[in-house]
Amino acid sequence: MKKYILVIIGIAIINFLIRIPFFDFPAHWDETVYFWGVWKVFNNHLNPFVEFWSYKPPLLFELTAVFYKIFGVSRWVGRLIVALSSSLSIFLVYKLGKEIFTPKIGFWASLLLFFNPLFFTQSNLFHSAVLMTALFLAALYFYLKKRFWLYFLFGSLLVLTKEPAVLIIISIAGFDFFINFKGFKRNSFKKLIKKSLLLLSPLSVFVIWLCLNKYFMGWYLWPYNLFYFTLSSRPYGRYSFNTFSLVSFREQSLWFIFIFISFALLFSTGIRSLRKKIFNKWFFYLFSLSLIFPFVFYFGAFLPRYLLFTFPGLFLSFAWILEKSLTKGWLKSLVLSAVCLIFLIIPIYSSFFNDDEVPKWAGERNMTYLKMVKTVKEVTDFTQKEFSDILILTRWPLNSAFEDPIFGYVKDNFDVLDYCDCQSLDEIKGDFLLVLPLIELPTDEEKIDLECVERKGFDLVKEVDWIKVYHKQEQI
Repeated sequence: MKKYILVIIGIAIINFLIRIPFFDFPAHWDETVYFWGVWKVFNNHLNPFVEFWSYKPPLLFELTAVFYKIFGVSRWVGRLIVALSSSLSIFLVYKLGKEIFTPKIGFWASLLLFFNPLFFTQSNLFHSAVLMTALFLAALYFYLKKRFWLYFLFGSLLVLTKEPAVLIIISIAGFDFFINFKGFKRNSFKKLIKKSLLLLSPLSVFVIWLCLNKYFMGWYLWPYNLFYFTLSSRPYGRYSFNTFSLVSFREQSLWFIFIFISFALLFSTGIRSLRKKIFNKWFFYLFSLSLIFPFVFYFGAFLPRYLLFTFPGLFLSFAWILEKSLTKGWLKSLVLSAVCLIFLIIPIYSSFFNDDEVPKWAGERNMTYLKMVKTVKEVTDFTQKEFSDILILTRWPLNSAFEDPIFGYVKDNFDVLDYCDCQSLDEIKGDFLLVLPLIELPTDEEKIDLECVERKGFDLVKEVDWIKVYHKQEQI
């Protein structure tokens, strides 16, 4: 057991150290939303009740803004928090596996998490996914250890990280109620209800946050986000079920893990000895999270990183089933090593051998986001060198790159206007650059009409992968 903990601590330290080179990289895609939110909180005297795009629960924004106050404004501050959360997650997966199953299962699950491409990539990016994962594991661990005040603390921090975390708290309380329910006898049932209410108590912190939103902002939740949960009208539409199932259950070796667990459960229905080995209340809870929550996000707002907090439970479940269904130790090690190797190969292959000009899901699953950062940086460097103090007409995700040096692309602010469509170009007079990202966004109602742009007399002065830069000089 001692050898496992020493290796896990070593992996957690290595995990942190390999993040350091990425601390000051330019902000990528949704990172700009998070950094901008922190900037707004920082300039609001650390008061988190200030509106910004994609307004979210305040923990990550407030914590980073406080660090800004101490260490100064920098991208590395936010990414430091994520890197620490990443290493903490690896350690907590081991601790949970050790308590629930065995030290060996905790060890293998930690390795799978460390090598998983989505976890590996998100640990470099300033999003809430890794922090949410660490807080979920901490809350679950202290629930398991029956240390209520620490459970309450980390559960409260969890619901202040992202709105769907309230469902995690409900799942823990529901799980506890289910495994301890012994009928409707008055005394035992009353105690069970009392315990369930205590386990739900972190939700009171979330309710307080909602009420403060109403008092300061005039609404409980950011109105735009509520459209995600309407079936008739959603701001970004809905991804196809095939795309959803591919990301949630089939890509990056997940198909092997889900199939292996499913077959083991299927065979256990006819093999009593196997059923007795693998049936475990914690296995069913953790595995059910990895099955249910993808659908929760599919019918709301869906991005691959939203599923990250379910991965530790999935890997613990997989290691448990593997341990109980295979008898030969060398075969277990071989299977787990093969999955870890595949997890390691995926980001390497995607980064160096994938010919996709625009990485899927903005590269947030497998380190291909670095290709996108490189492309944007090349365009902004060209713009700064060849054109100074010029108006930039562009659209998401390039707006932020030109607007503020804090995002790491430009040294001085450019005047930036949002590009709507080709017809609106006639309204802009004078010398300006048209910088167009040729990627399809969920918000797009129609594709960019490049023929229309060229008919209006724009000269193509630079093209880098999926970005085209046009220049038009006009006498006012």
